[in-house]
Amino acid sequence: MVRYVCGSSKEEINISEGNIRSRIRKAGFYDSDWEPDETKMIIGSAVKKFGKKAVTYNLIVDFLGDKDVRAENANRFFEMTETDVLNETPGRLYKDDWYIECYVIGRESGGRDDRKRAIQVEEKIYAPYPFWIKETPYYFRKFENISTNNKRYPGRYSYRYANGMNSGYIINEHFVNTNFKMIIYGPVVNPMVTIGGVPHLVNIVLEAGEYLIIDSKTKTVIKVTQSGEQVNAYHNRQKQRAFFQKIAPGRQTIMWTGKFDFDIILYTERSEPTWKGR
Repeated sequence: MVRYVCGSSKEEINISEGNIRSRIRKAGFYDSDWEPDETKMIIGSAVKKFGKKAVTYNLIVDFLGDKDVRAENANRFFEMTETDVLNETPGRLYKDDWYIECYVIGRESGGRDDRKRAIQVEEKIYAPYPFWIKETPYYFRKFENISTNNKRYPGRYSYRYANGMNSGYIINEHFVNTNFKMIIYGPVVNPMVTIGGVPHLVNIVLEAGEYLIIDSKTKTVIKVTQSGEQVNAYHNRQKQRAFFQKIAPGRQTIMWTGKFDFDIILYTERSEPTWKGR
């Protein structure tokens, strides 16, 4: 399934079923390149690192149905993508579970065929950040009841230790380290979550209705108040190099007091979306 989510309004349109069809095979979603930063040698080159440029895809979209339906869908898709360009807010183009942040920066109409009841448009899709992303969320919730023997199984993946800490786990199924976002919900004072042995402590007070966002990609710590105001809490974090460290592949143990709620979202990135069998 291919769909576009407007970055400005969060409105969504499916462009691969019903009266809208996308020609995915010709779009170039599975074309990708790494460019070497190299120094030429007498024989060959010495590679310093690899980089990627922004990518452009050309996706042919057929708008089907009677004249009114075709016009309505074509206008809707245009207005959603044009709004994102004018607002300089990227939308998301999804292929199944994967998305790439992008703009539709051009289009070429193949004309209208009333006999086939179709309008064909070739959409020029520009992705400044050339990676497809899959989000995997994990949800951890506080536990109220405590057993007398200091051991309990309050959740599917959680275990309580004698030191009062709770344990769970997440699984990074990717073949390399991945970025993450952690969202901690109030009320809580000085919350700490340990991921794979790395503590994430923020010395801050969160009231009910407030939350904290730790983003490893942007290396930011933001407190969001009840009114929606965003407060920079970067300097409230525990000062250590590993604070924004990416999550390693495999199973990673999660430790926290069990007295507050939080979410962890893993961001798997690939140069192309995954291939599927039949």
